[in-house]
Amino acid sequence: MTFTTSAGVHGEPLAEFALFGVLAGAKTLPRLIDQQRRKEWPARWQMGQVSDQTVLILGVGGIGRALAPKLAALGATVIGTSRSGATVPGCTAPCTPTTSPRCCRRSTRSW
Repeated sequence: MTFTTSAGVHGEPLAEFALFGVLAGAKTLPRLIDQQRRKEWPARWQMGQVSDQTVLILGVGGIGRALAPKLAALGATVIGTSRSGATVPGCTAPCTPTTSPRCCRRSTRSW
């Protein structure tokens, strides 16, 4: 009998989807879609920038390890949590479950 696993194959696609969520939040995508639907184009407003955000990734497994460098490349400050507190590429500060509450207070987005 042969056993197989697909562990790890979804890291990159899901990291990209999470990045899409961060961008959609920063650029107020729901507001833009609603205005488009209503054919309304009001005055400009200031949109957020990913580079102004501190993002907390709860669990830097396959998805978190793929997401952190993408966010960092856009200028975000990235905090990653792991049980071991290991350093992850793209993360500026590692956290453990015991230090996560303190890290949460520093973040503007959590994924």
